[in-house]
Amino acid sequence: MSARGDPASLRAADSSVAGVRQGGVGMAIYDYRCGKCKKKFTVTMSIKEHDSRRVKCPKCGGRKVVQLVSAFSPITSKKS
Repeated sequence: MSARGDPASLRAADSSVAGVRQGGVGMAIYDYRCGKCKKKFTVTMSIKEHDSRRVKCPKCGGRKVVQLVSAFSPITSKKS
């Protein structure tokens, strides 16, 4: 889990936005803020994982995290 804005995070975001699939499953980027230490962080995971996984803060390990509203860009097969 990387902080948003660092080069590794940006590369991961670029590949996810470009429609790269890992293991045949589409990946999405989710932004969170820890309720304990207030750190903002980004997690890339499948929608299925998002529905079943409890996210924890990479800084303090806290599980009281709030998902933030993020902008997104859908990828379609047709050109607009």
